[in-house]
Amino acid sequence: QNSLLRQTMRAQPALFEVGPPRGAGSGGMGPQALVTRATESEWDRILERDAQFGREEGLTQKPGGWYCPICEVDVAEGFIERHVGSTRHMRYRDARRQLEELEEKHRRGERPSYIEWRNGNEFCTLCGNYATEGHLESTKHRNRLAYQQQYSGASHVAALPAPHAANPAD
Repeated sequence: QNSLLRQTMRAQPALFEVGPPRGAGSGGMGPQALVTRATESEWDRILERDAQFGREEGLTQKPGGWYCPICEVDVAEGFIERHVGSTRHMRYRDARRQLEELEEKHRRGERPSYIEWRNGNEFCTLCGNYATEGHLESTKHRNRLAYQQQYSGASHVAALPAPHAANPAD
């Protein structure tokens, strides 16, 4: 419980102050004591707001805290907002959304005929490489695409093998 208190103090410093307890005269209570600024009902309200935020972001409640399925990590109670605002969580969330959008475009057939879906990624059959943004902007890809468009009947171009294409997720 002390480690949870220390974590909470780091995450929500405005809730705590260090000093002599309120109402303790100069009678010498010993070293400074940690005094919470938030009452129990305020703390409950803060935790409920945090919980609501977590549910909206897709976190699931479990005994002793929360679980973030995007990052595949446990999140301590009171730290949901901090976790969801973290660079790591935002990066993982954006990557997941982008992947879902790509999968949906693929299902609707909105990808060019030379783009396939392989290992959960778009794959360029013209060049035998995964269709990353960098690849699609490369000279090699643009030249092969121009050739394919010029000689649209050249089906052998689209059937080039991909013997050693690296998976961009590796």
